Amino acid sequence: MGKIERNQLGQSRLSLTDLDVVGNSFLQTLIGRDHHRIEYPDEQSQEEAAQAAALKNNKPQP
Repeated sequence: MGKIERNQLGQSRLSLTDLDVVGNSFLQTLIGRDHHRIEYPDEQSQEEAAQAAALKNNKPQP
């Protein structure tokens, strides 16, 4: 038995359409949260340059 059948939302002033909009909004938020951004070549080269600099700075001096 759901909340509507138990009249739990009877005094909330929300319509079924409102509840549908809220549900869809939550769904889109959850989908967007797990969306992974692609790496662009410029970003990738910056990361590689940063890693190379870090390795260079951590090398033992002869």
